[in-house]
Amino acid sequence: MQTARVQPFDMNATEIMNVAGRFDGGNAEDILNDAKLRMQMGARKLVLDCMGLNYLTAGGMHAMADIAKEVRARQGVFAVCNLRGQPKSMFDACGFEQIIPSYGNQAEAVAQIAA
Repeated sequence: MQTARVQPFDMNATEIMNVAGRFDGGNAEDILNDAKLRMQMGARKLVLDCMGLNYLTAGGMHAMADIAKEVRARQGVFAVCNLRGQPKSMFDACGFEQIIPSYGNQAEAVAQIAA
């Protein structure tokens, strides 16, 4: 029996993580672990696309900060895009625009972190 091998990520490619619904204490650890796994596999450019996100809590914000910290520790680049409504208000109110770049859409985010 042959075992499947997981291919490492292209370090020059930008990985897109889509988050939808709620980003809170209930799923923050799963999202953080997904990001860590992608980085362990070689990803160094990561965009969190929040197009489908409609609610962001302090738990989600904490996980987002942890992702940014992990990416920087690996000399990578992290950004978010498509923040709207309550998630955008929470992101701005917490001052996260000072530590995590935020872009209006995915194409803009990918172009900026690829530069």
